[in-house]
Amino acid sequence: MFQPIKRKKLYVEIMDQLQHLINTGELKPGDKLMSERLLAEKLNVSRTSVREAFSALELMGVLESRPGEGTFISTVSSAEEAVRPLALMMILERDAALELLELRRILEGESAYLAAERATEKQLKKVQDCLQAMEEDKKLGIIGEEADADFHVALCEATGNRVLVNIMNNVSDLLIYTMKKSRESMFAKSENRDKLQKQHRNIFQAVMNGEPELARKCMHEHIDFVQEETSQPAEYSYENKAE
Repeated sequence: MFQPIKRKKLYVEIMDQLQHLINTGELKPGDKLMSERLLAEKLNVSRTSVREAFSALELMGVLESRPGEGTFISTVSSAEEAVRPLALMMILERDAALELLELRRILEGESAYLAAERATEKQLKKVQDCLQAMEEDKKLGIIGEEADADFHVALCEATGNRVLVNIMNNVSDLLIYTMKKSRESMFAKSENRDKLQKQHRNIFQAVMNGEPELARKCMHEHIDFVQEETSQPAEYSYENKAE
């Protein structure tokens, strides 16, 4: 019945300590943290462990990295607070992240199919605007997880199915968290930026042309690609943390 208790990973222990300091008020919103190097020395751990803890907490909205300035305690909204447990599960449990992709494949494949049949000109324009925002993010060299999530939600809205839209809206914050994590991993390969953008263009083109089968196929290929790439370890971290 019982399973052996495994020791926590170091970065999880670091996360626990930082979260405790925040909960007790010793660290407050806006406070600047010491650098990865100094914190690693203080805790007698590797900088890699500290970096992993910072990345996970940043993904959850607890920390905020400001290029050239450092890492700070951020202020989060109640909506972000609500999604934290799910975001943490996605970070710590690889199977949970894969299950989310599996759910997306089911829901979004059919969303693309229905959108190709039902989308109005106004809805198509919104999806196109999201695609353009993704193009701009790509040119600026930023991760662009919010525009990516907006694209998928807008595509879902184009189905006209209110239940489906409600489901997507409820998980949209979680999508942003997981998309950021997956993009950081995928962008270790520079060519993946172009591949992702092309996949989104193909999805939109099929929807705009009213080709439901092709739209579903393009969406499945996109999500399968993300799953394949994120199941492989990244060669290096996408973001350079301030020292």
